[in-house]
Amino acid sequence: MSYNGTVRCRFCYEKGHNRASCEALKKHMDDRLQRNPDDWRAKEYYAKKRKGGGNRKCSYCEEPGHTRRTCKELSYAKMIAMQKCSQWRQDFVKKLKKHGIGIGALVKYYTYDNGDEVGMVTDICWSGLDHRVDHGASAIISRALMVKPMHSLSGRGNRGVALPKEFEEAYLRESRRATRPTEVLGAINAAAIEKQLPVGFMSGEDCIEPIFADSEASQDRTKCWNVADWCARQGFYKDEFRATGENV
Repeated sequence: MSYNGTVRCRFCYEKGHNRASCEALKKHMDDRLQRNPDDWRAKEYYAKKRKGGGNRKCSYCEEPGHTRRTCKELSYAKMIAMQKCSQWRQDFVKKLKKHGIGIGALVKYYTYDNGDEVGMVTDICWSGLDHRVDHGASAIISRALMVKPMHSLSGRGNRGVALPKEFEEAYLRESRRATRPTEVLGAINAAAIEKQLPVGFMSGEDCIEPIFADSEASQDRTKCWNVADWCARQGFYKDEFRATGENV
């Protein structure tokens, strides 16, 4: 590095990179190997490159030689996640339409304070409604509907209540089901429900960020139960790294 803080390569003397990342040096060593496959200087150069790359470890798959940004396992897992999410949501939306559940529907639900109440659905907690429900990663089915009681429609209070028993039976273990499930009293039509779906909901793309959040806590969850249950590791790097000593 020069006195003014600008990186200068010790091989080609150009600014903006160092010797380790110099393309001119790499080409020079490639030429040496072509002329003499046993050239000790070129072999030493590539041995150091392999050793340097091997020190890195991907924070997702924990294999050496690459980073999370270029991880094949992570790219594969994201693709599978979108497919699983999209398939799950297609089935879920079919159930919503079948039972007429959407914003504006009337439902009866039980509260510990007032017993049975009737309310209007004001929103659905779309976030978290994905395939992870099937693997116990989300209990949102039990509080997916935001409902305003009919006796206080002008008030501010909304309550999260469960989806009807058909949803609980399909998506929740018996231990998590409500003792007095929600009932639909006034259904809305399928066309109205279709218009209420958030943009991109059916594609599953929005589930990628919360599942694969790049933080230590989220990585732990991803490795343990968000992904491992439904996306088996493919071992993209296991054989190739050990066979060649470098990521190919």
